[in-house]
Amino acid sequence: GGGDADGVEELPDHVLAQHRAQDRIAVGIPTTRSLGVAATGALVSRPDRMDPRRTVQLPGAVLARVADSHVRVGTFQYALSTGGPELVRRLAHWCITRHHPGAADAANPPLELYRRVVFAQARLVAAWEAVGFVHGVMNTDNMAISGQGIDYGPCAFLDAHDPDAVFSSIDRTGRYRYRNQAAAAQWNLARFAEALLPVLDAEPDRAVDLAQEALAGFPPVYEAERLRLFAARIGLRVQGEAAAPSTAAAVEDLLGLMAQHAADHTDTFRALIPVAESGDPARADGHGSRGARPRAERAAEGTRDEPGADPSPDPGLVADPRFRQWLARWHQLGPDPALMRRSAPRVVPRNHALQEALDAAEAGEIGPVLEILDAVSHPFEHRPGNTRLGAPSGAQTRGFTTYCGT
Repeated sequence: GGGDADGVEELPDHVLAQHRAQDRIAVGIPTTRSLGVAATGALVSRPDRMDPRRTVQLPGAVLARVADSHVRVGTFQYALSTGGPELVRRLAHWCITRHHPGAADAANPPLELYRRVVFAQARLVAAWEAVGFVHGVMNTDNMAISGQGIDYGPCAFLDAHDPDAVFSSIDRTGRYRYRNQAAAAQWNLARFAEALLPVLDAEPDRAVDLAQEALAGFPPVYEAERLRLFAARIGLRVQGEAAAPSTAAAVEDLLGLMAQHAADHTDTFRALIPVAESGDPARADGHGSRGARPRAERAAEGTRDEPGADPSPDPGLVADPRFRQWLARWHQLGPDPALMRRSAPRVVPRNHALQEALDAAEAGEIGPVLEILDAVSHPFEHRPGNTRLGAPSGAQTRGFTTYCGT
């Protein structure tokens, strides 16, 4: 409805500024940052990766992180259970001052705090989905009031695009599967509302109504941001509050085909760039990747990629007549390859590469970890000879499991 659309337009400047500031860091998704790791000298028991029924002894360590704060939804739940409404009110005031100062001028500051956290989380989950990130444990203690990602648990990134992908060893029911992350976030935010109810309004029923109205702003913000991000990856811009039906169809149809063919989530978007540059959708057979426009022309657009550096399209997609039809429709929409290069990362932390780096680090060789860190810190750049983060086939990565501690 009109109210929901207005909510997208009225996203607080403070939240927008936070997201824009992060654009200069890797893929621009707000997150806590690692400060350092200190070995403890102790050993800890963890499941054996080769046989989870067994445990192995691994070196213990403490990870220090920096963030705007470490206040989570769970912090508010704890405050209500131990200190009651007055402690919740004080905690809300502190979070407003630190994270969302504009909320202090609202008629109902705690409600405005809640509304802004809802919006920030909606955009955060949409950004995760765009890069194929699958959180390991999206409980209320792993949702930060700042809008930054925190405590990811045994997470992983998609190789093959699979809406039902689950990597966490402890997520046995798929509660936090790729397609369910928005629903999980809304569940957490409902618990946040429950903790805030005593300070939202003196009348309990009115407090519930206010919270429900604010939480209803999540879906339109999430959907709009998700569509904007995926549209940019195929070179289409979303103007105003809603995408054109043709743009939305282009995004959803491509994602559906990617899922059916287990096409790589990251490489598929990069493989479309030379096709857009050539202006010929018939070149999506893998032969057009060397036929991009001259480097000087691309340099004028501010890109730093070299011709021939992009992957070839997935063979399963290329052989599907529906993909050929999609390419023709997409071409008619006039995709912008410069926008694609700025929006679609070349690399993500591939599961197999991370595991190889962990294994090497445990053996005393830290080089692979540093190599991956450098690559994902500059995810849009082409690094000749750097194949560590190259994509394995979708079949190779199905069944990949991550464990707490990694």
